[in-house]
Amino acid sequence: MKFLFLVTLLIFSTNLKAQDTQSDSSSNPLQNFEFLVGGTWETNNTQQTFEWGIGEKSIVSKLYFTNNDSLKLVGEITWFWHPGLKAIKGYGTSIEMEMDFFDYTTSFETPTKMVNTFIGYGGHVDGVQQLETLEFIDNDKYLWTYYEKKGLEFNASYSITFRRISE
Repeated sequence: MKFLFLVTLLIFSTNLKAQDTQSDSSSNPLQNFEFLVGGTWETNNTQQTFEWGIGEKSIVSKLYFTNNDSLKLVGEITWFWHPGLKAIKGYGTSIEMEMDFFDYTTSFETPTKMVNTFIGYGGHVDGVQQLETLEFIDNDKYLWTYYEKKGLEFNASYSITFRRISE
């Protein structure tokens, strides 16, 4: 009887451990980016895309300037979960913009509000911490807001609405 009890306990605890491992491996800190993936986001003079990287372990974004019917790639950012820092990090490069290199730390205040603190290099604000937010208005619209640092506080400087168009 004791043997049967031990075997049952062993099988039960093995099943629990397998379920814990499965739920741990299936959780994805980048899941909130899902809202942005698919289609192209545009303003009057830009287009931006977001797509999953390999194994949904990263998000790759590309920014284009638009001029009539032509697109010019001007920026790329790749976000990923950094296990050592326990944070979503993003690194990007750009041309023809205020900065050449971006070092992002991203969080989601809510599933519909993305907060990016970042430091840019290669421009007039080298090494200065900056802030931007993306607030999702609906499935096909988000408000991007850039905050300027004045003293110790960030103040909203300007906002742009991006709309999703079909590919």
